[in-house]
Amino acid sequence: MRSEILHKKIFVLLITIYLAASLVGCNASSRGEKNIVFITDIAGLGDKSSNDTVYEGLKRAEEEFDVVINVVESETIDSYTQNIAEQSRENYDLIITVGLPMASAVADVSATFPEQNYVTIDESIDQSNIASVTYKEQEGSFLLGVIAGLTTKSNIIGFVGGVKTDITEKYEYGFRAGVKSVNQNAEVLVEYIEAFDEISLGKNTAARQYEIGADIIYHVAGWSGLGVIEAGSENDFWVINSQEDLPIVDTETILGSMIKRLDTTAYTMVKSIVEGNFTAGKVELGLKEEVIEFSDKSNNILPEVIQVANEYREFIIKNEIRVPFDEITYDEFEKSLVSGQ
Repeated sequence: MRSEILHKKIFVLLITIYLAASLVGCNASSRGEKNIVFITDIAGLGDKSSNDTVYEGLKRAEEEFDVVINVVESETIDSYTQNIAEQSRENYDLIITVGLPMASAVADVSATFPEQNYVTIDESIDQSNIASVTYKEQEGSFLLGVIAGLTTKSNIIGFVGGVKTDITEKYEYGFRAGVKSVNQNAEVLVEYIEAFDEISLGKNTAARQYEIGADIIYHVAGWSGLGVIEAGSENDFWVINSQEDLPIVDTETILGSMIKRLDTTAYTMVKSIVEGNFTAGKVELGLKEEVIEFSDKSNNILPEVIQVANEYREFIIKNEIRVPFDEITYDEFEKSLVSGQ
């Protein structure tokens, strides 16, 4: 009898040890059909910007597919690389980040984990296990330029940029090309304030352009753009947003906004993992892929102007117009307008 009880105890103990070992051995790949982790920067969820937009796409993917979405919110800039390295050891099916600082951290870590798939959204990294998604911001800006060129009454339009980079130049030159396509008499004032977080500097710059005669100002200045909006509200000129998700009180000031569908990008990347056709490499998306667009949420754009903008959208999608993205391509574009080509 005692021997039988002892055998039962030993059997239960062995089962317990086996189950414990199994649980310890579990990693990300065994916690569901497909396991995805989104690692945010220090802004985290609730930033009403890039992180929230990406997360919206991931939640939609979780609802539609058999996937589990995990989120790691970075508490400090110094933790970016550490967080990515730690999650890379968990064997997730996909690790997703958004923005330049996070992409740089992925680049530092990814070579150590060659079997791990990564996605960097809104920044380009050239590595064999990274899918880098960037955007043709110039295409959406072109359409906003068309809208501005057809709406202005003073024929003076402003552009306020934050820090001058390859990306902000895509916004600038696409916008200028759109204006000139429909209104060659219009002048575009361009100023960079070298900051994305100086609201007062954005406001002062916009006010100065207004004093020169600008009746529409397009800002690509991040949070500094709130100053541009404030100046527009106080001086009664139109403002065009480079991002739709800024907290805006005075919608009567906003003529239109640029939309960059980071949520659609995140959803599509998860879908590719589920369907088994994920491919690393660089990809640039625009109007054709329906991830770049303009918004008339405030209903301030005239219907006939929207119609013309939509016609130009089709020209771009069909490659009948090649939208410039830097000074060289803009000069070529401007020459083609003068020659009528």
